[in-house]
Amino acid sequence: MTMSDEQTLDFLSAIRDANVRLISRSFKRYSYKEKGYTYYIRFKKEDSIVEFIWGPPEFQIEMILYVGSLKYAFKDLLKIPEIGRWVSSNRYKQGDKRNVKSEMLWFLDLLQISLEVIGIK
Repeated sequence: MTMSDEQTLDFLSAIRDANVRLISRSFKRYSYKEKGYTYYIRFKKEDSIVEFIWGPPEFQIEMILYVGSLKYAFKDLLKIPEIGRWVSSNRYKQGDKRNVKSEMLWFLDLLQISLEVIGIK
């Protein structure tokens, strides 16, 4: 098993764990799509959708937040001053070994602060 295969299994496990936290925020699993080595997993709450993407070339977690007709990728969230300050103060710190589950927890924290700032309860 290659490193990316192990990390993909870690990502899928992290998504299962994230499901509990997202349910507590009233999100429900909306869609799951596997396209080649890339995974697209969406959770929905009313008119808000959060999408987690994982796959090549870098096998990094990507989070996109859709609120109504608006789309917020990471770079868009950073443009919102309060979120940008939060990210600056709470940068993800990777230890000696990559921990995909910890990365997912960081993205869930980012999602929480983003929802609060954007005004989604």
